[in-house]
Amino acid sequence: MTMLLRQISHNYREGGARQVIRKVAFRVQAFVASKAVWTVYEITPVPYCGKATAHTFSFEELIRLRYFKAVSFPEAIRSRFEIAECYGFVVDDCLASVAWLQPHSLDLDGSTSLPAEYAIYDCWTDPRFRGRGFYPELLRILLGISHARGVSSVKIAVDPGNLPSIKGVERAGFQKKLLVVKTVRWGRTALSHLPSDSTHANPA
Repeated sequence: MTMLLRQISHNYREGGARQVIRKVAFRVQAFVASKAVWTVYEITPVPYCGKATAHTFSFEELIRLRYFKAVSFPEAIRSRFEIAECYGFVVDDCLASVAWLQPHSLDLDGSTSLPAEYAIYDCWTDPRFRGRGFYPELLRILLGISHARGVSSVKIAVDPGNLPSIKGVERAGFQKKLLVVKTVRWGRTALSHLPSDSTHANPA
């Protein structure tokens, strides 16, 4: 109940009652009939050869820097630190970019995950800093960290329609592995894996 109230509060702050109504309608539609598609990329990590340094964040630092998910959903983000690490860039005391590094599984949407030796997920770049190379550089740094730990495979998932994110992932060296399609009909979920070169409709 607490999480639901926080989500309503967050959406009301972001877009008022109209956005809350849209979100409720989306949730109902997602229960009745919905489809989501992700392109999963994979890479064998290599040492980082760049000059940038990523910051390792604590929960308290994310709050201080006003990371929107930590502010709106503090319980969920705090608990995430039990299984994942948060890295990113800070520019002039502003949070520029964030990404999470996690062993064992790749989270797709909060309720769906795939097995993974290591995974990078929930990446975000502040709109003020987009187009400046922060995202692919952060991915390269995380791959370097993974390599130093002896990891042989890292996965990341991207919405097939998110072209800027795809560009950043591919600039970091990731290669397409497969498509994952999740369909929901009246609350029943089916997950299918397709070759990465398959043509599939965008999420409904």
